[in-house]
Amino acid sequence: MPSVEETVALSPDKACCTCCGLPYEELAGSEDSDVLEIIQVQGYCRKIHRKRYKRQCVCSSNLDPQMVTPPPADRLIPKSNIGVSIWVVLLLNKYGYQHPMYRVLKQLSGYGLTLPQGTVTDGLQKLLPLFVPLYDLIVERNQSATHWHADETGWKVFAALEGKANNRWFLWIFRNVETMVYKIHPTRSAAVLREHFGEDHPGGTLNVDRYSAYKAIAKTGLFILAFCWAHVRRDFLAHAKAYKQQEAWGLAWVELIAGLYHINHQRILLWEL
Repeated sequence: MPSVEETVALSPDKACCTCCGLPYEELAGSEDSDVLEIIQVQGYCRKIHRKRYKRQCVCSSNLDPQMVTPPPADRLIPKSNIGVSIWVVLLLNKYGYQHPMYRVLKQLSGYGLTLPQGTVTDGLQKLLPLFVPLYDLIVERNQSATHWHADETGWKVFAALEGKANNRWFLWIFRNVETMVYKIHPTRSAAVLREHFGEDHPGGTLNVDRYSAYKAIAKTGLFILAFCWAHVRRDFLAHAKAYKQQEAWGLAWVELIAGLYHINHQRILLWEL
């Protein structure tokens, strides 16, 4: 982190003998210590004054304009008065730290920076096209792998969609060693998997639960399903609880799975070395 040097000295009435008043002699060096601090966020307004220049010559050339000014300040959104640094704070808080936008705006207002909710929402929509090329490259990189972890969960999307009677959508995730892709889709069908991987994908291994959509795509013969051991373990626990006469059998499988967990943990430790 950057450092701010501070030198602390005694006032003359403290750096002297309390009996005779003779000043102490200042020694070379100092007693040093560190204290971590943070500078409070403080909004401010950049008052930009672009100077204007007028031609004074009488040259006959028409290539140069009569009046020139420096280029305007860089803005993510044309004509918007919200600077790049503010968008960085908003995007990091919303998507990096998962903070609700109304809470972020309330915090910024406490620092003297008041932003209308509607202006920010409209701005986020205008910024979307800037991220689409990067997102597409991440998706392409994700698709080129041969091993993924995939899952889906319910997600509320309050948008009207013709033919859809409720707001229950689904957040899908496709993760490999290098990339992670999220897709919000109105359905939970295997069509989402086919859409992500495409019709001509060479296939690979999918670590998933036993949801039927994954089984459907595995029927193509291109994808191998590696079922999640956490889900398998859960089934044996449920079986042991539901059928007392087979409790020992179910718990024996839980112990075997625990052995797999232990071996995998050792594998990860060695991998990190």
